[in-house]
Amino acid sequence: FQDIADSRHLANRVERDVVDALAAAVREAYPRLSHRYYAMKARWLGMDVMNHWDRNAPLPETPKAVIRWDDARDTVLSA
Repeated sequence: FQDIADSRHLANRVERDVVDALAAAVREAYPRLSHRYYAMKARWLGMDVMNHWDRNAPLPETPKAVIRWDDARDTVLSA
């Protein structure tokens, strides 16, 4: 393989050029999309400006989920 990731691409049946193009598109659009998302999230949370630590706050109306440790462990181990 020319690149260490090529074996993973082969296993996923995708060409490196496709992965590179997708990654480039995401990198290019991320600043615009992320700023827009966080501005919307601030409005949803009733804030004019969101603090840095509020980025990971759950959205309003998000149902609270309690995930048992064993279920979380099984999810991680089966991934």
